[in-house]
Amino acid sequence: MLPSSSLATVGVQAQPIRNSPSQYAVGGLKRQDKMSTKSVIVLAVETTISKPRLARFSMKGLYNSEQSLEIYLWNCRLSAEFLMPLHFAEISIRNAIQKALHNRLSDVWYNDQTFLKLLDTKQRSHLILILEQEKDRRHHSMSDDYLISDLDFGFWDHLTTKRFARLLWSKGIKHNFPNAYKRNLRLGDVSALIQTVRQWRNRIAHHRAIFDKDPAKKFEQTISLIHYVCADTAAMVRSQSGLLDVLANPPFEGVRTQ
Repeated sequence: MLPSSSLATVGVQAQPIRNSPSQYAVGGLKRQDKMSTKSVIVLAVETTISKPRLARFSMKGLYNSEQSLEIYLWNCRLSAEFLMPLHFAEISIRNAIQKALHNRLSDVWYNDQTFLKLLDTKQRSHLILILEQEKDRRHHSMSDDYLISDLDFGFWDHLTTKRFARLLWSKGIKHNFPNAYKRNLRLGDVSALIQTVRQWRNRIAHHRAIFDKDPAKKFEQTISLIHYVCADTAAMVRSQSGLLDVLANPPFEGVRTQ
């Protein structure tokens, strides 16, 4: 852990939670120099990723490069811990929707003209492009199992909107999202949660700050989305995730998470 005096160079008295070196600590990078205000490595990182970016991770709006870097690294750990839950959420959803496509249309739903006309321009173009790429790769072994893995989360989100209510969901969501059905939720509820989780996924994918955007709530929403499809899978993901452990151990006391 960096000396507490160096963490207070701009007047912020940040207290490390642990006395031993933090896994997020800049000191853990194994290079400290005898500079009065900053270590050489903190200055180098600040220059590399930019001071305005690092300043986003300040406590109480007061910038301290060493402190901000430790919070930045903690944010990276949080983002990494979301990868597995989001992985299962996206795959669970697209497979559940694939099931609806098969049941309501056919195994070659991507050729159905009514379906194609319902897609908005962006998603139709996306589907056609991915389909052409898969046909070039697979030739006669083409299957929608390959196709769905290449279509992005936004495509599957789109298929739960109102425009597909009659074509895909006229018989309800019971067979695709059984646990949402048991809670008397409707397609609109499922669609809203898919959109929330997808937007959170995009925030992480674009390397934005998540530590102060209520990651605990977002984790529960991600688990809930998986649970809509399968309770056992949701329970497994929760048990294997280290997100809450990382969240419970910020580099400093008083770091705001909401």
